[in-house]
Parts: sequence; structure tokens; C-alpha cells
Amino acid sequence: MSSSQLVYIASPYAGDIQSNTQFAIQCCRYAIQQGCTPIAPHLLYPQMLDDSDPEQRAIGLKLGHRLLSVCQEVWVCGGRISSGMAGEIALAENLGIPVRYVGALAEYQSSPTLEDNHAEENVDDERVYGSQHTG
Repeated sequence: MSSSQLVYIASPYAGDIQSNTQFAIQCCRYAIQQGCTPIAPHLLYPQMLDDSDPEQRAIGLKLGHRLLSVCQEVWVCGGRISSGMAGEIALAENLGIPVRYVGALAEYQSSPTLEDNHAEENVDDERVYGSQHTG
């Protein structure tokens, strides 16, 4: 993968926001280590929009979906899929953007990379679904 490859990072945000934010940052670091350019709107838009306000959340999701549409892959990170992530996966599939399942949420704080978590959780890092997309 080249550094010009844009990958959309889909990981949980709501709930334990502090831990989920740290996990999303780790996911982005992992993508950078893999030579990709990560796009993680859930690290950006909650800084300027109120995720607890349904109208502002809808705006944030719409902006995130626009960014997703120009990415070459979507990486689904973590041990669970939130409703927002499910929408991102569905959009990627509709657009023909490959979806890759990377790593797992459990124990991520103690591991230096998602790859280590991948091994511990036996999550198939190489499962990619969808057709090639040139965004």
C-alpha cells in the first residue's frame, strides 16, 4: 500500500468516548505504520459538533460519509460494530469500496499495535470485501 492510499477508519465512538478515542488514534497510527493515510471523521467532527444533538450528529455523519466516498478502503476496527459503523460499512459496500476488518478492541491498551491484538483475538486481518474503488 502506498501512502497515497486513503483508508477510512471505522471504530466505535459513543459510550466510553475517552477509551474509544484513544483506540481510534491507535487505529490511525496503525494505518500510518502500514503506509496508508487514515481518515477518521469521528476524531474530527465531535470537536466542532455536538454528537449528543441528533441534528448535529446527522451533519457529522453526512460529512463523514462524504470523506468515506473518496477512500480506497474502509477499515473496520474493534470488537463490536456500532450503528454508525454499520452505516459506514453499508455505504462502502454500496459504493464498491473494499471493507477490511482489522484488529479487535479487547486488550488494545496493553498492545503496541493492532497487529498484536489481531493475533490475540484471532481476527482475520486479511478479510477484504467489495470491489476495487478508485476514489
